Amino acid sequence: MTTTSTNTHEKAHAFSAGFEMISRFDAATRQGLADDNILLNLYNLCEQSCSQDKLLHLDSDITITRGFDIGKTAPTAGTIGLALSNNQDQPVTLASVTPNSNRKPLIIDRMQPSALIIGTLNSGNELIAIDDALEDVIKLAYYLIADNVTLLVSLDKLLFNSMVSHFAEVYPVTIFTTLDQKDKVCKPFRGANVKAIVTSDRNVLEHLEYSELSYRDILALDDTTILDLQAEIWSEPEPLANSPNKPTPYPIDAFTGLLQHVVKAVAHYTQAPTAIAGQCVLGALAHMGQRFIDAPMGTDTCRPV
Repeated sequence: MTTTSTNTHEKAHAFSAGFEMISRFDAATRQGLADDNILLNLYNLCEQSCSQDKLLHLDSDITITRGFDIGKTAPTAGTIGLALSNNQDQPVTLASVTPNSNRKPLIIDRMQPSALIIGTLNSGNELIAIDDALEDVIKLAYYLIADNVTLLVSLDKLLFNSMVSHFAEVYPVTIFTTLDQKDKVCKPFRGANVKAIVTSDRNVLEHLEYSELSYRDILALDDTTILDLQAEIWSEPEPLANSPNKPTPYPIDAFTGLLQHVVKAVAHYTQAPTAIAGQCVLGALAHMGQRFIDAPMGTDTCRPV
């Protein structure tokens, strides 16, 4: 069983390893971003919060020290590193991004929940978790930067759920989804400190870009729903039977005389289905009749049923 002290030790180790990894590299400069517009815009965003040192110039490959790929060498030389932090705003790993390339970011430590944090991590800001492409992340950040918003960016969709759950342990977290994806996106966070903004057709970025609405306007739309997932611990129960066919009626008429009245009385006073009451009566009859009926056991032995 994982204990609190074990968790604390693992987090401290992850922070130590992440800090050591990041401290090996110099901060990236505008000139070192190779005229990559996405990275330049990200640099400008981080500069507004004096956190441009989240972008690093990776001049060598990195040996992976945790997870399934431990011992392998990640081809990070000549790329830009993005410092990823935990829910204490401590750097724990890096994502390697190749300028002017369509390659997906390479996350060095996938075991440690982390995010690229754009903005200030504090309870005064709304923390919005997203897993869009970096280009769309930057667009969204420019639209929301004046609304006291901090973006928690998962650079790998497979790690999004663990990232959201990790930050929701400390802060309220907001996620975006559309109506057709609501159940799939929201289900993993039921009971967590997460709020879901559900838009009907367009997602939030599309509303900001094409509808010329502000974030507050989008929240006020009639077809926008805000769900408190912490209050939705229990979802709608799933049916036990997959067959759409109606159940076969219980053959109550097979009981004659007094027995039929007994079954109906048991069902009435216990508010149980007739089938349950009937089977209980059958069980009682079988128990009472055991001493009157013998059944052969083996070749020459008879015993009560």
